[in-house]
Formats: sequence, C-alpha cells, structure tokens
Amino acid sequence: MAAEIFTAGQRDFRLPGLGSYLKEAANKGDLIAIILGVVTLIFVILVLDQLVWQPLLTWADRFKLETVEGRVSHTSWFYDAFHSSHIIRWFSQSIFSPTIEQMDKKI
Repeated sequence: MAAEIFTAGQRDFRLPGLGSYLKEAANKGDLIAIILGVVTLIFVILVLDQLVWQPLLTWADRFKLETVEGRVSHTSWFYDAFHSSHIIRWFSQSIFSPTIEQMDKKI
C-alpha cells in the first residue's frame, strides 16, 4: 500500500491499485470491501503463480545440470497444455523454425 500512496515534496500521489483500494477501505472501516480486496489479492497471487511462475520454473528445469538426482522437478499443468497445443506447434513449424533457418544462413 505504501508504494501506491506517497508524498514527494508538497505533492501527494495516490496511484490506482489494489493497495490503495485496501487502504481506502481500511480508512472507511468497510469490512466487506477489505474482505473483497484480500480475496482479490489472494486470487491474483494464485493466478500469477499458476500461469507465470510455475510454467517458468518448469521451463527453466530443462536447462538445469545436476550430477545427483535428489529433487523432484517442477511440473505445471499450464506449461504442459501450452507446450502441447496445436497453435504452438504450428507457430514453431511455420514461423519460428523458418526464421531461425534464415538467420543461420546469413551468419
């Protein structure tokens, strides 16, 4: 919340966002708005984890070199669905691979 509401000199900045919404709800004492804000915050965190961070960790595991097998690798349902989709396969075969081949020929 502090990052969205700050003062610089004589100016008071109040940026729109979930933090400023929660601060305003807390200032007004609106318990329903606070609960909705916290539920929204939890939802955003879970969605970012499932759609960004877990797929990124799963993809990054491809480049890890370990001499000892000791840890279970990351898995992500979204990465698996994305990686096996027909659109991604078409994009890779029709656009990405020919572009890389053309770049290799120029080098």
